Amino acid sequence: MFKVLGYVLLIGVLFFAALPARADSWLPNMVHYINGQVIAPTNLAAPNWDAMPAETTTELATHLRWSAVPGASVYELWSNGSKTLFSNAAAVLHYTQAGLKQIKVRACRQDGCGAFSELAQINVATLMTSKITNANGQALLFDGDEVLIGLNLADIQGDSLVEYSLDGISWHTAIQENGQYQIGLGSLGSNAYSLKLKVAGQDVSPLQFVVAGQPSLEVYELSVSNWDDPIQPFNQAVSTPLGGKFVLHWQPSPVVAEAPIGYYRVYRNGQPRGVHFGVAGYLKHKYQDNAFHVDYSLDEVGKMTFSVRACNRMGEQFNDEVDCGPAAQVWVYSGLDIGSPVAPSMPVSMFAASKYGQPIDDSLDEITVEPGETFYLHWATSNEVEPPTRGFYRIVKNGRSGGFVFGTVPYLKRRFNDDLFHVDRALDEPGDYVYGIRPCNRIDEIDGVPAQEECGPVSRTVKVKVASAEPELDIQHTGTLQSRQVWDTDNFTVQVQHTGGAAVQSLAVSLDGTTWVNLNQVGGEYSHSFQRLVPGNYQLYVRANNKVLTPLAFDVIRYPTQRPAQAVSALSISLWDGPVGAAKSVQANLGDKVVLHWRGSTQVAPQPYGYYQLMADNGTETIIVATAPQLQQKYQDDLFHFDKLVVGSGRLSYQIAACNRLAEVRNPLADCGPGSEAIVFADMHDSMGVRWASAHIVVGETVDLHWNAEQISRCEPTTPNDAIKIAPNGQVSARFFRPSPNITTGWRCYNLAGEDMGEFSVTLSVEKLLAPQSLRKQRVN
Repeated sequence: MFKVLGYVLLIGVLFFAALPARADSWLPNMVHYINGQVIAPTNLAAPNWDAMPAETTTELATHLRWSAVPGASVYELWSNGSKTLFSNAAAVLHYTQAGLKQIKVRACRQDGCGAFSELAQINVATLMTSKITNANGQALLFDGDEVLIGLNLADIQGDSLVEYSLDGISWHTAIQENGQYQIGLGSLGSNAYSLKLKVAGQDVSPLQFVVAGQPSLEVYELSVSNWDDPIQPFNQAVSTPLGGKFVLHWQPSPVVAEAPIGYYRVYRNGQPRGVHFGVAGYLKHKYQDNAFHVDYSLDEVGKMTFSVRACNRMGEQFNDEVDCGPAAQVWVYSGLDIGSPVAPSMPVSMFAASKYGQPIDDSLDEITVEPGETFYLHWATSNEVEPPTRGFYRIVKNGRSGGFVFGTVPYLKRRFNDDLFHVDRALDEPGDYVYGIRPCNRIDEIDGVPAQEECGPVSRTVKVKVASAEPELDIQHTGTLQSRQVWDTDNFTVQVQHTGGAAVQSLAVSLDGTTWVNLNQVGGEYSHSFQRLVPGNYQLYVRANNKVLTPLAFDVIRYPTQRPAQAVSALSISLWDGPVGAAKSVQANLGDKVVLHWRGSTQVAPQPYGYYQLMADNGTETIIVATAPQLQQKYQDDLFHFDKLVVGSGRLSYQIAACNRLAEVRNPLADCGPGSEAIVFADMHDSMGVRWASAHIVVGETVDLHWNAEQISRCEPTTPNDAIKIAPNGQVSARFFRPSPNITTGWRCYNLAGEDMGEFSVTLSVEKLLAPQSLRKQRVN
């Protein structure tokens, strides 16, 4: 913490004020070092001691004197192996550690040093010990901490008065408590401090301490030298051969705390190269001083910027932006002479493109212009680019050179009035053009070999999109959308997307070039369905903004069909109100509905070719092309459903066959595959009763009222209803125009003799009428 003070004479071979060396590195008198160089001995006489105290204490000044030696320009004073240089035959030492000190001195000049004096001894006793902490008792001090100092004096001092000052002007008295002196300095900002002290009115060595924070100053005396060259203070540039070593040197910063809080960060071309807490042992031995030294070597040609920042770690992790102060810089010309132009190593820091009247925005990745419209490229200057005509900027267009620029033309300077580079461009051909900028220098030679690359990395890129004067459209139709041929079973659909170019004012499509259908945009897309087309050759015409585009040719082909080879599977039957299951038979009453269910066959073609045939054992046949809308809504599944009304007594068996129309008209004998397994339903009659012919009808459907004719001859409604009509022959029918899940009517019935046969209640369900859907939506693939 404390340093030995001395007076220094700066001579040509000396760089730093004090050059300590280890005791075990002493050499015999016939050979020794000055600044790391072996110097021959001289005939300078050995000095004699004039004043040498036998005892002293730490912190207090210790005065030494010796006889002057004629011809000497500097004196080396060695104390326990540490060397200090003095210009006169006297020294004032401030010891910081107690113990026995062995001291000797010798005279030196430019060509070497003489013999040492006699070895003297001084017994150094402890004057005081100190402890510096913050309010929490922590020894590491940070910006804004309250600084507390405790001093303990040796017993020989008794109750001496202790005074302190930070500025050397205002002095304060330390408070003595339980034999210890307490000093409170309050909250201090980040800096290096030297607290001046007096004990019993006598000056003692100041207490040195650092309050860590982000340093505000650059490191001191940053310089660079080649490995075999002597240190040249403030040397800012060096030329080094490829693979050769060079060394960075700088003085320790007084505002950097001790490791591991304090450190130095080295950068190469702005990129971190390492963290340094101290000096490597071999460099300490090489230079034998108190400076920092870091060595590097480079295997690539170019001008490299090396920077050093003084830092204090303010958190758990290293964070240069918070920890480190400003950077000091030096330059290394690797494989080049100092001052030679080099290829820039970094891209320009900003690049943007804009149109007339738009602000410069380097966050935009794309701009759109019309053919022939002027646009502008803007970029920041690079400090690696030489002045014109040695330095320039190359425009990169679609990965190739698009010209070079030495400066901004005057009218663009006046228009933008800033420090950026600007250039204007215009493009006539629609398309996408990607622009960037490379900083460049004209390099003639590198160690006598022509340079292979004169430009640095390309900047970020910006796409300039030159829009077409016509709308750019992506036109797809059923065949292209599905990557197959267009079948005559398809609903032929056209989809058009506007992908660029001019705005769409109007859009229409046609299949003959004369009858046009205007398209409206829905969800960012234009579309139209021509429904199913008959087989043949077609041309799709598109008219955009009243201009007809080149037609697209396509063919509509008859859907390939063949007679199904497999029987329908999963055939079952249920009552209208019963669940779908696997039942193969069911019993129902007259007027009830039963429903057949089966899974669609993958061998049945879409409409208009595919269908199913329902075959009863009484010889009736029914063609089925789709599930009725009411049944689709009722079941909402992927099965086929078909309902039958029980209108007669007896037992019936049914089969379903999958069919494809092979000719122009349906022919079940040729079209249909094998029949499915049979299902059965039978009716059951009550001895007497009244019922509707069908318990489930749709809106607008007429339904008759049935009764057991052997016992009942006529029936009359007990509640009048306009939907019920009675014919002159006594036949009762009804027709409802509003859906209702449960319509109950009461009836009083009579026999042929006019006798009252009782009152009956009949329920009817009227469902909403739905539009039919195609068979294709019922297919299961």
